[in-house]
Amino acid sequence: MSTKVKPNRRNRRAAAAQQRKQPKPGLHGGGAVYERYVSSRGTAVHFYPMPPMLMEKIEVGVEAEFGPRPEPPTYTIKTAVGEDEVRTHTKETLDTPEDRAAWAAYEEELGVWESELSRRVLRAIQVECIKPADPDDTDWMEKQAFLGVPIPEGKYQRHLHWIETEFIGSNEDVVACMSIPMRLAGVPDEEMAAAEKLFRDSIQAQANRTGAAAG
Repeated sequence: MSTKVKPNRRNRRAAAAQQRKQPKPGLHGGGAVYERYVSSRGTAVHFYPMPPMLMEKIEVGVEAEFGPRPEPPTYTIKTAVGEDEVRTHTKETLDTPEDRAAWAAYEEELGVWESELSRRVLRAIQVECIKPADPDDTDWMEKQAFLGVPIPEGKYQRHLHWIETEFIGSNEDVVACMSIPMRLAGVPDEEMAAAEKLFRDSIQAQANRTGAAAG
């Protein structure tokens, strides 16, 4: 008996090898790009990349309503040749009460501006980049109705409501909602770190405001 592989068997083996090399569904190169994530509540979702241009449009919207991103206050010095030179303040250059007051006002304005940007970006990510791993699960609506929780009627409002009341269970989940879609979109690591800090600061500021109001 011949030990040669028959052509049809050879073709099947080649096809099987080629199939093993193909990207798995949900990964780069195999259709949609997503990453499965399970929240601290045990709820699974698929994260998808954040559209880069959407980020830009959101910032434009914040600027249209709140004005440009606040800039640090400045001060003027005399150069060696006697000319005035304008420099930007840092925390280390605040010499007078007026300097410190201007810096405090700047930090407050910047905090409001960045908190609004964070809120809008997070809302956009929730709508564009987060999908339930089990979209057919509607038990949560019956449960919340039993608890007397009103459920929004609109499609997107209901989706946001589900994320906020069924998916998110910790601050880490909120950060994941932001960081994973941006990472999938190819945002550089340094920008990712800055964005994550912005979101963490925003979450902490909101918690502080809530605590102060309760007190």
